Amino acid sequence: MPEDQTPWKVVQTQNSAEAEHLLNSIDENASLVLVFASPKVDCENVAKRCHARWGQRVIGCTTAGEIGPQGYGDHGLSICAFAANTVISETVCIKDLHHPNLTALAHWQRRCQGHLALSAAPMHGIAILLCDGLCQCEEHLAAQIRSFVPDCPLIGASAGDDALFHQTGVLHQGAFASNQATLTWIASTQVSFETLHLNDFTPISDDMVITKAQSSERTISEIDGFNALEIYRKHLGDSKRALDINDFAMHSLMLTIGGKSFVRSVRSATADGTLIMHSAIDEGMLVRIGRTGPVLPSLQASIATATADPNHLGMLHFDCIHRRLELQRLNDLSAAHKLLQEGTAGGFVTYGEISEGLHVNQTCTGMRIRRASHG
Repeated sequence: MPEDQTPWKVVQTQNSAEAEHLLNSIDENASLVLVFASPKVDCENVAKRCHARWGQRVIGCTTAGEIGPQGYGDHGLSICAFAANTVISETVCIKDLHHPNLTALAHWQRRCQGHLALSAAPMHGIAILLCDGLCQCEEHLAAQIRSFVPDCPLIGASAGDDALFHQTGVLHQGAFASNQATLTWIASTQVSFETLHLNDFTPISDDMVITKAQSSERTISEIDGFNALEIYRKHLGDSKRALDINDFAMHSLMLTIGGKSFVRSVRSATADGTLIMHSAIDEGMLVRIGRTGPVLPSLQASIATATADPNHLGMLHFDCIHRRLELQRLNDLSAAHKLLQEGTAGGFVTYGEISEGLHVNQTCTGMRIRRASHG
């Protein structure tokens, strides 16, 4: 890679008419390209053009908002690219998310291991899972594929569709399609990857037990033996008025796994008091109700840490739709735009995130990209 070549490039438009120009602004020899597109873009044309230009070296999905040089965008397109000869990658497409093809995953694993065996220098690696955001099985999918991922972190996100919750798509071989995911291993001797995980929730309850739930439906009907919505309302401090999307965005359930807190957010509630979740929580699990604090300070701290590093190149952000709603509620969106620009961040607004191999919600996950240090 030439010294003057930028290893990580991010471009963005909020004008769908500029999509063709944006695609052409990325080198056709880029080693890996990530494309995040609003459903309002001509996704069929974008997918065909991407496949013609980069073939197997492109991955992506539809979004609930795009992240790039303009900050948080709407109804547009964001493209992130590693320069030619910067990274190597292997991608496998999982077509049936409820019954993943384990043989295909095993073949993919062997290809990844082959690259590692042939490398003359130490390689830095990371795996990215991009998944249909409405499949309702990300937690089980992540658990099944984790054993196939080479010895490296697994991050990822669930595709969005501009908060319509109608149809999401993952890009593979010239088409955005539902009920599929891509698992991509990236490795390099020139750049390294550091995972990031931001959530801003503080518990406002003691531990409670999920006593009745339907994991396959992502519903919880009882907590500590009582109606789930009644328990949830009690900790919100308001038992009368109808709850809206902002209430659910501000108050989520928190799991503690390995000493770390992971958020599983509430999507809505039924008339009989059942909580409908964005991710499943099984019966018998301990949870606490948490309340979000301002999103901006942790974002600011994360980007400040990254940009203080002289080897910083950029960031890949998978940021939950509820975090963006919280930025809007507190009028912090314009400040967040500026921070993302400073960090050379690209990515998209999601319906769920993969952090440390687990499916979570209301989190910003992803990676920091930096020049690899040798010796």
